[in-house]
Amino acid sequence: MTQHADKRKKRNINYSASIETLESRTLLSESATAQLSLVSTSGTDTSPIYNYDITVTNTGTTNLGTYWLGWAPGENFLPDNPTNLGGPSGWGATGSTSSTPVITHTVSNAGDGYGIQWAALGANLLSPGHSLSGFTFSSPR
Repeated sequence: MTQHADKRKKRNINYSASIETLESRTLLSESATAQLSLVSTSGTDTSPIYNYDITVTNTGTTNLGTYWLGWAPGENFLPDNPTNLGGPSGWGATGSTSSTPVITHTVSNAGDGYGIQWAALGANLLSPGHSLSGFTFSSPR
């Protein structure tokens, strides 16, 4: 054997791996409940208009800055285009100063309905344990 081969033979490299168990943690929690109330009806017997008011309660541990009604990613579930949209003071359209919320609807999806998004304007977030009413809209159903 050569001297070079002897050096390689004597070299012992030990690798060891260990797995550390991590504790489970909740980093963020967003949770809310909403109560939809029929406030009044208008229109006629054959074409009624229902006027709704929603109260949102933040049951989570972080501030809420948006509230969506009838929406999930890629889908809108309200059957009719909502009208007479309103929001509580300090809430409106996302990314603007408008107090009117945004209606979502995918024109390219013939079966898509409608959704409504309210967003906190500025620092008007809904803090944990608090409720906010005044999310309003009208609909024929």
